[in-house]
Amino acid sequence: MYMHFMDVITRDLGALALQSLAQTFIAGPSSISDLPSSLPVEIDGAFPVTHALAIFSPANVRINVFPVHETILRVHCMTLLPFPVVDDIPEDHVPVVFLSLPHPESYVPISQYLYTHRQDVLFAALCPGVQAFGHSPFLSSTPQVRLTKDLVVSAAKALRATRPVIESMHYIHGLWHNMVALGIHDDGMWEVVLLAYSLYALAALAPSH
Repeated sequence: MYMHFMDVITRDLGALALQSLAQTFIAGPSSISDLPSSLPVEIDGAFPVTHALAIFSPANVRINVFPVHETILRVHCMTLLPFPVVDDIPEDHVPVVFLSLPHPESYVPISQYLYTHRQDVLFAALCPGVQAFGHSPFLSSTPQVRLTKDLVVSAAKALRATRPVIESMHYIHGLWHNMVALGIHDDGMWEVVLLAYSLYALAALAPSH
């Protein structure tokens, strides 16, 4: 039942919500101490955003603010607390919700996947230039990707030649920490992250010539 519900969200709401997200402008201060309880937004699209998500790291008071739809986050992120209800805010404002993440830098590709379930888009963000996934959204009926040994080896060599391997592994590790912190249990997303990290691990071991 849960997976069927997720399929419906992905097919019927994800793309529409992401389009509204892209059409929404929101600006906020860069420090937690300066952030009010609500922020003005230029709201457009058929699926208006509901909140401004202020993301920060426990080790850094600097924040980044993103427009979000509570429904999209709620159905994917099992550890999120209920968003607070804020009364008496202007019509052109949305409430601010604070979220501490281990690795704020990797929030954007996580958000894009939660809206679309596009494995290929997430994988391209982690392993540019390497193709492994189809262009359709991941659904409960989507089979697991099977890569040949030759494709795995060639992908690892390509990453070794074109990407900062260790830095990329740290980035994926940070994204993984965010997924754990948010309680994301989407099989398609975990498949991408595990494959990407494995390819970089092989790239780190591959000969440089």
